[in-house]
Amino acid sequence: MIRNLFELDTWRIEGPDLLLHQNTAPWNRVFGLLFLDSPIRSGFSIGTSEDLYAALQGFFNLKPLFRGRPFYVAGESYVGKYVPSLGVYMLNKLDNKTGEEGRALPLRLDGLAIGNGLTHPIVQVQSQASVVYAAGLFDSPEKLRLEIL
Repeated sequence: MIRNLFELDTWRIEGPDLLLHQNTAPWNRVFGLLFLDSPIRSGFSIGTSEDLYAALQGFFNLKPLFRGRPFYVAGESYVGKYVPSLGVYMLNKLDNKTGEEGRALPLRLDGLAIGNGLTHPIVQVQSQASVVYAAGLFDSPEKLRLEIL
């Protein structure tokens, strides 16, 4: 999450002086951002889309003004497993809304984004040698060594 401060915050530590400099184009000038870092039962434990959805519902219940804004679920790396799962869960909630009194309103979902997502580790790791070889980053002997790993 520290990297997000460098990309999104209004201030950056830059230059040889390592002093604070104003970020002239922080994302939060245009977008509202909510980060869920290691939500309950995530990571190496067993988390569910229901848990993530409940966390989001809790946020929107506390901040109802955000409910009508465009909402995208995004992440990178291992969250490549959670983003699609949460997206399907949210779409199912939207499809099954009944308007019953006392039930939480389904959350809006405008899109999903995954950067450098780890969606299928076995397939992805096994293909790394071929990918870096095809990109010209490794020669044949290096490719063979990587395939052994």
